[in-house]
Order: sequence, then C-alpha cells, then structure tokens
Amino acid sequence: MKLLQREREIMDILSKRKTAKTQYLCKQLFCSEATIRRSLVKLEQAGLIKRFHGGATLIPDKNIEYPHFYREKKRQKEKTYISDLAFDFIGNGDTLFLDSSSTVATLCTKLDHFKNLTVITNGLQIALMLSKFNNIDVYIAGGIVKKSSLSVIGQLSSQFIGDFTVDLAFISCRGMDKCGIYEADPNQALTKKHMIDNANQTILLSDHTKMNHQHLYKLTDFNQIDAFITNQKPDDLLLTSIQNKGCEVVF
Repeated sequence: MKLLQREREIMDILSKRKTAKTQYLCKQLFCSEATIRRSLVKLEQAGLIKRFHGGATLIPDKNIEYPHFYREKKRQKEKTYISDLAFDFIGNGDTLFLDSSSTVATLCTKLDHFKNLTVITNGLQIALMLSKFNNIDVYIAGGIVKKSSLSVIGQLSSQFIGDFTVDLAFISCRGMDKCGIYEADPNQALTKKHMIDNANQTILLSDHTKMNHQHLYKLTDFNQIDAFITNQKPDDLLLTSIQNKGCEVVF
C-alpha cells in the first residue's frame, strides 16, 4: 500500500469514528504499528489529527484547509460533473484566473480543447499541469508556498494577481450559506478576493457538501459571483438566497 493511499484510508476511518486506536488501524489497513505511526505523524504535521498514546483523534475540520493529496481524491465524480458544466463558460482566446483548489484542477484537464488561452494561477499543481498544453500561456504568482495545499499565497501573490485583468475567474471555497462564501485560510481567501475583483466574471465551483457550512473567513457575498456550478440542487432557502443576489445557479 502506497503511503499517500494509507493516509487517505486513515482519514476516511477517522472521518467516521473521530478517534481510533493504533491497533485498530493496523488491523483495518493490514500494516505494522511502526508504519501506522509514521503515517499518523505526517497527518499530525499537516494539522489534520491529534495523536495520543496508542491512537489518534480527528481535528474538527471547520477551519482546516486539507492537504492537496487528500482533497484531490475526494468526491472525484462530483468534481468531474461540475467541470463538465463549467466547460461551457470558456471560449477560445479567453484569459482565466484559476485558484489552487482540487475542483478547479479537475477543470484543467479539459482546457486543451481550447485555442490561445491565458491562465494566471496561484496553484503549483495547476501551473505544472497546464504547462504541458501548447495552447495555454501560464503565469504563476510568486509568494509563500503553502506545502499542504500546493498554493502560493501571501502579499506577493495577491499583488501579482492584482496586476492582471481577465475574462473569467474560476474559484472554489470551503463552505457557503445564505450569507455568503467562506474559506478556512484567510491568506488563501485574500488571493481569491483579488481574483474576484479583477475578473469580468467569477464562476464558483463547489459540490453539495459545502452547502450550508460556515468557516473562519468570509470570502465574499453571492452578489460578487456570476455563476455557481454544483452537482445537485441547493435547498430552497439557499437557492433563493443565491438567485436573489443575481447569481446564476447551474447543476
């Protein structure tokens, strides 16, 4: 079993049980205690769990930005569905802001179908992925590398984004409710704010699990979002609230 796969398995177990003994994890994953301990150390360093003698407990995820290796494997079917819908918003020759989210990364796999795109991003994985396409010019923000999310954040990143004006910004979020859209990391949110401010249109990509969840930092209101693309219909209260702000909802 590969290390990253093992860590995802541990997180899946803890997301259901909240707390698990090392011996229980060993039996479930068919690993030695030493192997499980190494994975638990790495997950604790990422801020996802808290170790105790003989086991580990899940840290509530309300204000945590999960590492990229964990996010990219979660709800991939929903992300693919959302990116298929987002495809219709893009045209040849467009200029795009792309944030560093795993949902936006799924959209990137489809961008080789267009001609003469220009992308500005703060996502290391996204920049690397798009650099393989001859039809796309890629600009990446400078700043502090946040290793867990493969993002470039901070003042330099925000200033870099602010120097561009683009046709479309594609962003994701950690949560939303009738009052607006939220992020777990204020520095990540600051970069996204500059994307919103400097794009002619902003498209929010987010699956149903983000609905009706608040987080630490309010990113923006829905009146700053032109379209919200998701994988299933929001409940009536949230849907009405979003549409009353002039934001199109696509699902």
